[in-house]
Amino acid sequence: MFDKIRADMHMYESDGGWATELGFYVTATYRFGHWARGLESKPLRLGGLVAHQALATPWRFFRNVYLPTAADIGPGLRMVHPQSILVPPESKIGANCSLYHGVTLGTGSAPGVPSVGDNVMVFAGAKLLGGITIGSDVHVGANAVVTKNVPEGATVSAPPSRAIPKATAQVVRR
Repeated sequence: MFDKIRADMHMYESDGGWATELGFYVTATYRFGHWARGLESKPLRLGGLVAHQALATPWRFFRNVYLPTAADIGPGLRMVHPQSILVPPESKIGANCSLYHGVTLGTGSAPGVPSVGDNVMVFAGAKLLGGITIGSDVHVGANAVVTKNVPEGATVSAPPSRAIPKATAQVVRR
């Protein structure tokens, strides 16, 4: 657990350090719960999971961040502006990944949930849906909706915005 937390801390160095970043505390809460879930002693496991619930509840209700303890998340998770981030319990996220606000990993038309490789950046509002695989070293652009596998090293972007000309409606008087 502590090695993963140290790796998480390292991800915030470019932002001035982990101590001022809410994302670090959300991630540390997940790490504690994931660790407690694996304890062999039932009383310790139960106590740890109860403590985790107490720590995770504010993130869930006030920030709408859901990182279940069953999710398999590698070391070096960085959550930028942790707000409205959903990760299902069955998810697998590799090492050194960044999730921005509004990111959803979820079910889609294909069964299952996404599997995310190492060194992936998922920018604001992106949705990864269904049992897809996101390769390592991938960038998923803001508001992209990904429903197919993404090969290693690729960049995925949302469709470009387009300008809609101003309507020139005429008023008909009767």
